[in-house]
Amino acid sequence: MNKSYNFVYVVLTYRNTLDLENFFKENKLENSKVIIVNSFYDEESKEVFNQIALSNKADFINVENLGYSYGNNVGIDFALKNYNFEYLIVCNSDVLIQKMDTDFLLNASRENIYGPKILTLTDKDQNPYIHTFSLTTRKLFYKAIVNDKMTLRRLIYIANGIVRRLLNFYTKVIKKSSYNTYSCHGAFIIFGKKAVEKINPVFYNEMFLFQEEQFLARKAYENSIAIKYIPHKVKIKHYEDGSMDINNKQMRDYSDQSYIKFFNYFFSKK
Repeated sequence: MNKSYNFVYVVLTYRNTLDLENFFKENKLENSKVIIVNSFYDEESKEVFNQIALSNKADFINVENLGYSYGNNVGIDFALKNYNFEYLIVCNSDVLIQKMDTDFLLNASRENIYGPKILTLTDKDQNPYIHTFSLTTRKLFYKAIVNDKMTLRRLIYIANGIVRRLLNFYTKVIKKSSYNTYSCHGAFIIFGKKAVEKINPVFYNEMFLFQEEQFLARKAYENSIAIKYIPHKVKIKHYEDGSMDINNKQMRDYSDQSYIKFFNYFFSKK
């Protein structure tokens, strides 16, 4: 019989073993199971990750490094096959759970996806990732990528950032348990059991790195699954310096390739 937990975490790792050590040291994971999926870098880091898993009674899966989407999909499949749970959480290893209102979650709908308040080291809000969907904006961003229009790309980033700030100001004034939004940041995503079952496979394996939030949001929308922003119920500190640096060509190339695949998957014929 499959074991039951309130929360099952899927934590994808690559190379950096210290983040995972700190993940277990800093976070209280009550009534939870952690599944570590290692995107293989070398034998040395693989063995360290495996020992961390054993020390913390976590599952360990080693996979070929085929990217964020593939690794998380493997972990999600493993969770669905081996455990009964109320929520599945896909998260980075470099996060600190500052607040986790389990009473709220255990009384909330398992048919939804939830995005917490996520703050970077510089206190930048990372949620909501994109608050409102606009096909026109998605098409403009696609054109900015394929035509290498950096100015247009920056304008879209700035516009989304302004909307995010306005919404977070609103949530400070009008405090509700949840707010409808279009997409949430991939550093910490909470899936109700019914939601993850309905849209599995959750991510698109052809997208190696970045833009996974775009794919998840659209897939959720097309399957009538709500994404709820819950800044007053779950709060996360994300130990990174903020958004991807679009001036870093390698990272930008990964992001662009993923966005093109996302766009073609959903919108190429629209």
